[in-house]
Amino acid sequence: MPELPEVEALRRDLSPGLIGRAIVRSDITKPKMLVTLDGLELSGIHDRPIQTLSRRAKMLIVRFDRGVSLVVHLKLAGQLVHRDGDRVIAAGGHPIPRFDAPFPHRSTHGRFDLDDGTILWFTDIRQFGRVTVLDSTSVDGFLASKKLGLEPFDASFTPAALGASLRRHRALPIKSALLDQANLAGLGNIYADEALHGSGIHPLWPAGGLDDDQLVRLHRAIVESLTYAITNGVADLPAGKVRPDSDFPRAHGRRGLPCLVCQTTMVRITVGARSTDYCPTCQPRPD
Repeated sequence: MPELPEVEALRRDLSPGLIGRAIVRSDITKPKMLVTLDGLELSGIHDRPIQTLSRRAKMLIVRFDRGVSLVVHLKLAGQLVHRDGDRVIAAGGHPIPRFDAPFPHRSTHGRFDLDDGTILWFTDIRQFGRVTVLDSTSVDGFLASKKLGLEPFDASFTPAALGASLRRHRALPIKSALLDQANLAGLGNIYADEALHGSGIHPLWPAGGLDDDQLVRLHRAIVESLTYAITNGVADLPAGKVRPDSDFPRAHGRRGLPCLVCQTTMVRITVGARSTDYCPTCQPRPD
């Protein structure tokens, strides 16, 4: 958290208010959260209209006029909030602090003042997030250095491609394989559980042992769960639990609640040190 849907929804929400605008002042108060490459400083983004906002995996890429870019990685607990005074224009990422809380918050470590008087705030209660300033020609190489795997919305992401990636891990549990960003970019703990529940695959199933039918089901469930979250609203999990009156997420955060498909009580196990919620009936253990 934030995972692919949170970052993609944030990109879409921020774009109308940022594209065409220029940053006139900026500050990152924690030096460890700022990375500068290609001889650039943070001030190198000033007075250059924002051209595009794009996404790769869980990273937001902001391209400015005249060949400068920012890559923002929210990591575990980062958020971006675009505000006009107290009015929230767009926001996304980790839900704490509240997007309408008084800013700057004690965990607000970045501020970007725009030429229309609005401010883009960067807050991170864990301080793991990173903002990288680099030449736009270096963006592709920078992303390539992260060794990211398949992008779920690319045309190249097919059941066959997914299978080829997973077969490199013969005995690794499928849940762990899905969380490996070198296999599949952008999927995290929440949506891995959603995809496995939607495809009826137990989280301990060996990643390299999925048959063609399972791969088709898993591929479809990955795309459907991510698309649903982006379109209808990302996972809302206060204190790590689904709201009792919510039907999404359908797996993650539902430990002890009835499965929405078969009414069996949902179970939580740990897979690769990650909490994992699944339905014992819909997702039977491998033999």
